[in-house]
Amino acid sequence: MIQQYDELKVTKRNQTIWFSLKDKKSIDSLTLEGLPSGTIVYFDESVHLKMPTSKTGTCLRVHDCPDLTLINPKMSKGLYGLYATDCGILRVASPFIEDPGQEAFIIYNDSGSCELVHVTNPHVLNTGCQNSQYGEAFYISKDGKKPLKLFILDGGIIDGTGNEAVDVKESVVRSIVNNVTMKRVKLHFNAAVTIGSGGCKSGHSMHEVTNNHIEIISSRYAPNFIAAGMGDAKVHNNTFVNLTDKKATGVCDFTNRSRNLVDKITIGSNLYIGDIRVKGSGNGGTGNKNAAIIDMLGEG
Repeated sequence: MIQQYDELKVTKRNQTIWFSLKDKKSIDSLTLEGLPSGTIVYFDESVHLKMPTSKTGTCLRVHDCPDLTLINPKMSKGLYGLYATDCGILRVASPFIEDPGQEAFIIYNDSGSCELVHVTNPHVLNTGCQNSQYGEAFYISKDGKKPLKLFILDGGIIDGTGNEAVDVKESVVRSIVNNVTMKRVKLHFNAAVTIGSGGCKSGHSMHEVTNNHIEIISSRYAPNFIAAGMGDAKVHNNTFVNLTDKKATGVCDFTNRSRNLVDKITIGSNLYIGDIRVKGSGNGGTGNKNAAIIDMLGEG
């Protein structure tokens, strides 16, 4: 189902849908629900979902789509940018999201199986304009009752956050964050990239954070670049830049609801710029135990 808008021109061919705007009209939000498996939605350059304020609303709402690909969606303001629920497979290519009041991209799954969320080359600017403590750029598997089997974030730029650049919850079985530039990260807690946080729901998990460039400019507590809360984590070939006036930690483990569920973290070939210790325990003021096994591969 696609909501009907007078401003929107919808062209369909087989399983591909093109969105464009009529004349010089504008549109503030769009809902996609229950589209057939294999649907590809392409947003023409003329389509820019612009909410009037960052206080309320969602630019693009996606629900109950078994296999959906979104290409080139552009969003501005609203409390949320892209909010997706109960999708089996979701691919998002080249999204642009700026000035959301809270999170730019949220996904969670309450029913059925969520196999894959794959985001490539996003451009995310200035999250948390209304409530900075909830200003994650990517908030993955928020309160999900069902596991998300694989989350991939590949390439792109995150520039200006109210809190974490990437927050991957424990209901994610496997995650890959690769080749992303993260600039002007401001932290209230946790880390620029937090993996395996929240309540335990997925069982054993595996996470990779590789080939990223991360700059932290401020933090309420001592800043952390990567924090792992569950399963195995691989942190390789990243560049960490500390631009705060506090000593930072490159990679740390932390507890989840008084339980430490980290099995093993491997660290290798990362570059540290500024006042940064390579490893530690703690995620910025929430209370932690140093129980993880951290393998150092030529670092420290």
